[in-house]
Amino acid sequence: MAKGVPGLIVANSATPQVLRAGVLNFTTDQPGGDKLMNAKGVNSYVYNRLRIFEGVYDAASSHVYYLSRDPTPGRANKKLFAVHNCTVPRRTAVYIAEDAATVENARAEGRTVAYQTSLEQKSGIKGYSLFFAPSPAMRSAYPYLKDLWDMGPTAAPYGTMHLALLNVVPHLWKLCSDQKLVKKNNDGAYIMPKSTVALVG
Repeated sequence: MAKGVPGLIVANSATPQVLRAGVLNFTTDQPGGDKLMNAKGVNSYVYNRLRIFEGVYDAASSHVYYLSRDPTPGRANKKLFAVHNCTVPRRTAVYIAEDAATVENARAEGRTVAYQTSLEQKSGIKGYSLFFAPSPAMRSAYPYLKDLWDMGPTAAPYGTMHLALLNVVPHLWKLCSDQKLVKKNNDGAYIMPKSTVALVG
């Protein structure tokens, strides 16, 4: 469709026309969008496609947690994740392309797999992707997509609930299977705080 389909008759035209079309926006679920964008997903410190929310890596469990504040010594109370009045910068196609190029350059230079993985985890991007960060080879193989790339498509937004569920669901399962106790008078890290309940009303 980007190349164009010739010979189509359209309203108010006596001569055949070439119909061309391009993608303006992508809206996917989290896993589908990660594949489309070539994002690292839950193995990344930056697990998102719209805002650059940071996660905290726990070496003991090899998991990344998306907390509201950083518990790491020396970085304690640094704000990591917030939806209300969010000022975290938006992630653009340019930003994604820069991260993809950094990872791909590390591969081309023969850097270690551990180094490449570290770059992927910190940026959340595994490498080039056709629509969001095309490689030079992709650009030459698909010249009719040039208009799309020139427009600079940005990563489609998604509900931040995906991030919340990553933290909450495992704890809910433990609650349901009677593996976790909850103190009635205290806020837990996996329970909506009283202040949030008050804000929601």
